[in-house]
Amino acid sequence: MNIFRERLLKFFFSRRGLILSLFLYSLVLLIFFVQMFGKAYRKEGWDFSSYLLSSKAFFSSVNPYTTGSIYPFIYPLFVCIILFPLTTLPYWFACVVWFILSVLAIYYLAFLILRTFNHSLFLKYKHVATLILIPFFTMIDVIQNNLLNGQINTIVLLLCALFFKYCLESKKILSSLFLSGAISIKLTPMIFLIYLIIRKEFLLLGLTLLFSIFFLFGMPYALAQEKSIEWYSYYLQSFLIHHIAIQKSSTEFGFSITSILNYFFPSIPKLLAFLIAGLISILPIAWLQFIIQRNDAAKQTLIFSLYMISTLLISPISETHHLINLFPAVLLTTIILLFQYNNKNFQVGVFILLIVFISLFIRKFYFGISIVAVLALYGFILWRIISSDEVDKLLLQQ
Repeated sequence: MNIFRERLLKFFFSRRGLILSLFLYSLVLLIFFVQMFGKAYRKEGWDFSSYLLSSKAFFSSVNPYTTGSIYPFIYPLFVCIILFPLTTLPYWFACVVWFILSVLAIYYLAFLILRTFNHSLFLKYKHVATLILIPFFTMIDVIQNNLLNGQINTIVLLLCALFFKYCLESKKILSSLFLSGAISIKLTPMIFLIYLIIRKEFLLLGLTLLFSIFFLFGMPYALAQEKSIEWYSYYLQSFLIHHIAIQKSSTEFGFSITSILNYFFPSIPKLLAFLIAGLISILPIAWLQFIIQRNDAAKQTLIFSLYMISTLLISPISETHHLINLFPAVLLTTIILLFQYNNKNFQVGVFILLIVFISLFIRKFYFGISIVAVLALYGFILWRIISSDEVDKLLLQQ
């Protein structure tokens, strides 16, 4: 029995642990809140101000992709539509609402993942507050980056988790709505279409495609008519094709396989590097999906975290705020090292979390080192799924 692990568990499920956790969260989030306003009222604004500016432009029949903001708007037009209510609020209040929504998204995301991984142990919300303490501070720099820049990633991540939850519960309408919502905000969740194909969830796949078409094209066309087509054409040429298909030598070493290929083999077309990265990232996950039971919620949750990591390995763009997609894997690694009956899991889990924390910290000085955190988590989750058997299932202590 690992004494240190037992003390941690006792702390996490104690009243003292809950109070201390809430105090630390409140202190850190208060600091982030003050820093957020500092960025929000800079002359050049921040990412969220660019979202609002594009939303206002959309409803003023102006191209939302050419607002002149130094933070280019790089999302589908659906984002302009759903953010419209915030444009009617005073700017300071809209910033507060967005900050609170982002924080709540992280918290509820953690609750969904933990409850899906093991429903009986994580029924009480108060457990989440203490159990995400380690993941929160392991990824504090990435979380800070998302909150201080008003990024939309936490919302997308939550929608993906809701899709996954309802998919396992066979609630196809809800599941498809959440996934199509995530895709319509940011295209990267399209990777879960592969997950559905492998699971042979063809009805859910069809509904997702149908809702996505409506959100991406139907709603913008209903509101902006032919201009929406013109704006999407600009978006396609200026962003999607430019970043995915146009061949260009890379001078940056990012955290994706795509960027690594472009860095070491600059003659490889970006589209080819993108496809190679996709195969390398997805094939191991697809193989695991075929060999594990589709109703094994614990292993399926680990598969979910691997798909989120794969979005990083495939992405042609490597930016700090994208690393929030590691959060589900960091959370699950924490749970594995705390609750599994194997001291080896504890030792390896601690080692992995230390690697993640150190590499994300060093990232400030050398950005490319963040690939170590991505690959370490990817490898650890793969190992946990492969090494588990009927005796050592991914179940938590009751």
